[in-house]
Amino acid sequence: MLTGRLPPLSGSSLERLDISFNKFTSSIPPEWGANGSFPAIQYIDFTDNTGLKGSLPAWGSGGAMQSLYKLRISNCSLSGTLPEQIGSDLPSLTLLYASHNRFSGTLPAAWSQLDIQQLSLEANRLTGTLPSEWGLQWPNAYLLYLSNNSLQGTLPPAWAGLVATVQKTSGGNYTEGGILDLAGCNLSGTIPANWTGNSVALFPGNPGLCGPLPSAFNYSFFDNDKQSYFQSNARQLSPCESLSLFGAQLDCSHIVCSHEE
Repeated sequence: MLTGRLPPLSGSSLERLDISFNKFTSSIPPEWGANGSFPAIQYIDFTDNTGLKGSLPAWGSGGAMQSLYKLRISNCSLSGTLPEQIGSDLPSLTLLYASHNRFSGTLPAAWSQLDIQQLSLEANRLTGTLPSEWGLQWPNAYLLYLSNNSLQGTLPPAWAGLVATVQKTSGGNYTEGGILDLAGCNLSGTIPANWTGNSVALFPGNPGLCGPLPSAFNYSFFDNDKQSYFQSNARQLSPCESLSLFGAQLDCSHIVCSHEE
């Protein structure tokens, strides 16, 4: 197991850097993603380095890391805000896992410039509302985890297209789709009428959310232990009956990391 501080590095041909499950005790060097460094890097994994602190660098300046498509920084001790510049400076980024850190601030609307497929930000300290821009600009997103943050506001109608891409397949296998997880976020209001389809949407722990659900929306819970679905017909809910009544039936936090690719 490696320890100590992360040194300045640069590699013109390096494509993969995996230093996960170690005990590094420093910040992530900003120099790694500046001034043309790592032009060929595609994959970086810092997972489970709980001694890594400081902020997430605004990598990508000067043409650095232009091929980076997958970044894993879950289960560290990173803090600060999520850099807006990632949206424009890391154009190839499609898979970002940053759960179980201490990130604060709002969800960057500028990340709508990315072609996100999987985004994991659960169990941080994020605040603010769900950016409408994400729903308008992410046609290929199919795993989106935002649970257990301090978000607020209502569910954006502009996310209708994003919700439609999160499709359920039989038997608990998400070969063509995934999950939209908004559990435990303090959201409020009703489910937008244009949120339709067979989405696997997780809403427990949002006491301000209320019904009825759209008539064409199949509101589903996935239980990872029993490998089965628990479905609720929205038309059985009275208007503005709290959807948090399902909170005691399902703890969504344990299923998140198992779907990272």
